[in-house]
Amino acid sequence: MNPLLEITNLTAGIGQVDLVRNLSWTIRPGEHWIIRGKTGSGKSSLCQAITGKMHLRSGQITYPFLGENPGFDARRAAVQMVSFTDNSRLFNPVETTHYYQQRYHAFDSEGHLTVREYLQLQGLDADNPEHTKVLSSLGIDRLLNRERIKLSSGQTRKLLLVKALLHQPAVLILDNACLGLDVGSVRVLYDLLEEVVLQRPVSLVLTEPIPYIPDFITHEIHLDEGTSSKPSAERAPEYAEPDPELHQVKDYFHSTDFSNPPETMVNLEDIHVNYLDISILKYFNWKVFPGEKWALQGPNGVGKSTLLALIYADHPQVYSNKVYLFGQRRGKGDTIWEVKKRIGFSSPELHAYFHSKASSLDVILTGLEDRFQLLHPPSHEAIEMARTLLRIVGKTFLAERPFPTLSTGEQRLILFLRALIKAPEMLLLDEPYQGLDDVLIHKCNQLLESVLTDRHTLIFITHRKEEIPKNVAQQLNLAEN
Repeated sequence: MNPLLEITNLTAGIGQVDLVRNLSWTIRPGEHWIIRGKTGSGKSSLCQAITGKMHLRSGQITYPFLGENPGFDARRAAVQMVSFTDNSRLFNPVETTHYYQQRYHAFDSEGHLTVREYLQLQGLDADNPEHTKVLSSLGIDRLLNRERIKLSSGQTRKLLLVKALLHQPAVLILDNACLGLDVGSVRVLYDLLEEVVLQRPVSLVLTEPIPYIPDFITHEIHLDEGTSSKPSAERAPEYAEPDPELHQVKDYFHSTDFSNPPETMVNLEDIHVNYLDISILKYFNWKVFPGEKWALQGPNGVGKSTLLALIYADHPQVYSNKVYLFGQRRGKGDTIWEVKKRIGFSSPELHAYFHSKASSLDVILTGLEDRFQLLHPPSHEAIEMARTLLRIVGKTFLAERPFPTLSTGEQRLILFLRALIKAPEMLLLDEPYQGLDDVLIHKCNQLLESVLTDRHTLIFITHRKEEIPKNVAQQLNLAEN
């Protein structure tokens, strides 16, 4: 039987940067692969090259099972990919305008596609039992009337998977398959994928990081800086000792102005948040005091990111609720920029809309002004601190690399450092470690554990308990309504 996919001496990249180098690989019918490797090793780049989303400098990719010279449409239907985001025209219709806070604006997105409309354009047939089964398996049937832009990051991931399965591909690539999914959704995803491989002639390709390797995986390929390497025996990650430069960052954070600290950093009283007829938060109360370190957990769609959006001044319903930040009720004369200047922030939504072509160093420095680009020259101290942060996490070489050439995990890492650059009083970190390998997560937690004082406040969202920094002492678990 002819191979599904043959890659020969492939080198591919963006701009002047080679992200995959001299790689050969064959996928045959019945095989299910995982692409393994550290953050930045080229996993996502390889997936993009296979699906025609990255320029090939040399080598070739062929599809023997399709015969000689298959057309573009045949290749595109045969190999589908679910990736971190979807920038297709279906997500960005020409008659509409998107901005990253827009998901939270209930009446500010007329003209945007509902989930049902989006999937219908992808071939959804309501009378096809296979289609309805896929929808119900991932819970998308309950979201059909919601505008796609209002979905959480985890819900969006499920939608993109449904979209790919509707095309019945021969090869289905899931890049960062579990990004944004809670533990229960990961199990549902794996069960669904196992059912898919039993019932359909499709080969699956997953990329790390994932919580664990599902049983249906039959083969693996290891990448090391964009080239394949031989599999090695499983072993625990080797964690380095704390970086000696951490004291510089600690001194930098100690310079934070804590004069006149408020009684509470956050005080939410009887909060109600609704999207049309959908209740996200109801009768919700929460106080966060100065210096507290909180972990915020719960399944997809329960309102974790909505809470942070209320605090970070991105959610319009903040003005119809009793939201007190730094001891003052929102809407009493303060501007969003006055709120943001005291907060460091990172989230999947911010990442999805962060399309800067600036260098990684400059992206980190944009955190000084809470904008997508630098409007004023940063100080020498801030520039040196940004470089120090990159050295501590072992990514100095990314400083001058354009942000779009980075892997998903590397981009998320840069946005994490961006949240730290102004040594804010309060850090809001919404799943900051998505796409990072365990060694990088360890380095980032060393950073948070070392530099945050008993006066810095942290709210940390994650689906994985092992990602929570050791200095987190409080925990809030949100449940579905």
